[in-house]
Amino acid sequence: MVLTCFDFEEVECVGESLDSCDQVDFYSQRKRGSDGVETRCYEVLQGGDQYLSHDTCLQARICDDEDHSETLFSSASLCLPQQRPVVPANAMQQMLQAEKEAWSRRSCWQDISASDRASLVDSVTRTATQLQLSSDVLFLAVACLDRVLSLSIASKQLDTAALACLWIAAKFEHCVVPPAVHFLAAAQADFTSPAARRLLVDMEAVILKALDYRVCTSPTTKTFLRTTFTQMQAQLQQQHAGLLAKQQHSSSSSSTSSAAAAAAGQIDLRLYFCASYLAEMSLLESKLAPFPPSQVAAAAFATANLLVPGALRDAQLQQLTGYSLAQVKEPMTFLLSVHHVLYQGRHLPLTRMYETARKYRHASMCCVGLIPSITSTTDQRLRLYQ
Repeated sequence: MVLTCFDFEEVECVGESLDSCDQVDFYSQRKRGSDGVETRCYEVLQGGDQYLSHDTCLQARICDDEDHSETLFSSASLCLPQQRPVVPANAMQQMLQAEKEAWSRRSCWQDISASDRASLVDSVTRTATQLQLSSDVLFLAVACLDRVLSLSIASKQLDTAALACLWIAAKFEHCVVPPAVHFLAAAQADFTSPAARRLLVDMEAVILKALDYRVCTSPTTKTFLRTTFTQMQAQLQQQHAGLLAKQQHSSSSSSTSSAAAAAAGQIDLRLYFCASYLAEMSLLESKLAPFPPSQVAAAAFATANLLVPGALRDAQLQQLTGYSLAQVKEPMTFLLSVHHVLYQGRHLPLTRMYETARKYRHASMCCVGLIPSITSTTDQRLRLYQ
């Protein structure tokens, strides 16, 4: 099935709800530190805030994706994480059923614009990066934030609410969480003030009560995407297990052919990081909020196969994600628009970039943040998407 159904006039223009990077500078008036969490803790204990005087772009502060650190990579293969149980074959069906029972479309946000929401999400992403929190925390924090934004919150308290959502998500996902003072420091807030810490604690209590203490109501986009790649890895290993066994016991087969067969059963790291990049950038686009996380994850997976590119067929997409290409066409269009916005800002100073774009430019992420965007139907990558 050839991908020719997109309206690329929508892709060529910048997404309406996400301002161009050339016009947005969220952090030009904020000071930020380049020190790590340990150094920051030391200076907080010493009662000093001198680290805030370092006006640096944090180029070396890269928060590795937790699947890249916890999941063991052998050469270029994506292995199953040892810390997590093996995902059953029907895991995706179970997750889709759980999402169907719990998911509800996001309420309209009348008191906040799409660009202001993108600024909040970018601030949460930047704080999570500095504190080296996993992307599971980030996705859950934004999910909580979207639920909170449907409530009536004063605009001057939105930054505190966003930070409280990140703190709540970190407590939900991790056993050990940095204290409030570290979250305030990473967010460039007045972390030395007892009133600021009290405000964050009080906001946490208000949000938990508003959410009825149900922090995670359905799997996040990251969870669906991880399950998709786990199932894909299992399929590749199963497909090539017989071939490898034959080559290992065949006297005529060479070591080169065996290595090539082994590599054929591995997931392309660029594909994995590109899908993760697209999933994380989807958090910035408010038009993607009404879509279920499973559909956004399927769209990110399909779009990654388009950008890398890979040979993904409609039947394989539906088998791995539960969605057909026609069902993910609309969120894919939004993802391509957001990707085009972030790619346009690749020459901006790092301090003016969206944190997601800056983070995925790093070599540890296979530099997927520098993959060119698709702007017309003449792009050669469209012909390979079958």
